[in-house]
Amino acid sequence: MADHTYIFHPVKVVELETPYNECIVLFDLRREECTSPSLFPEGSIYSDRFHLRANKLYLCAECKDQENGFKFFGLHMGVERIESVKAKFKFTGPLASRYLSNPDLSFTRTFTKEELYGWSNVFNISWSKFVEDDSPYFIDGLLHLQFMVSIIE
Repeated sequence: MADHTYIFHPVKVVELETPYNECIVLFDLRREECTSPSLFPEGSIYSDRFHLRANKLYLCAECKDQENGFKFFGLHMGVERIESVKAKFKFTGPLASRYLSNPDLSFTRTFTKEELYGWSNVFNISWSKFVEDDSPYFIDGLLHLQFMVSIIE
C-alpha cells in the first residue's frame, strides 16, 4: 500500500436523522502514523473537517508530553466557528468500552471560539506501551477510534 500525503486525515461520518443533531465519526490511524515524526515525539494529526448542522468540527490526535517526561496519547475535538455552540463528544465503540481509563469518556462544552478540547492521556498508559507491536489498541495495524458527536441547542 502506498503512503498518502495529506494535510488533514480522512474520517468517515454517519449523520443521524434529524432532529437528533448527532453524528458518528470514525477516525482510524495506522500504527506507522502513530510512530512517525508527524505524531511522535511531539506532533499532531488533524482530521478532515466534518459538518454537523452549520458547524465545522474536527478531531486532533496528539502525542502529549507530561511534566514527568512521559508521553501519552491525547485526543481532542475542535470547532471552527465564531458563534457559540454547545457540543457533546463521547468516545464510543469496542475500543472505548474495553480499554479506556474511564469507560464513560465524554464531555459537553460550549465552544465560543475556535479551540480544541479533550483528553491528554486517553488510555492511561505511556506512548511506548501504547504503540508496542503486541498493543491491544491496534487491530491489524489500525487504531479504530469512534465517537458520537452531538450539537445541543
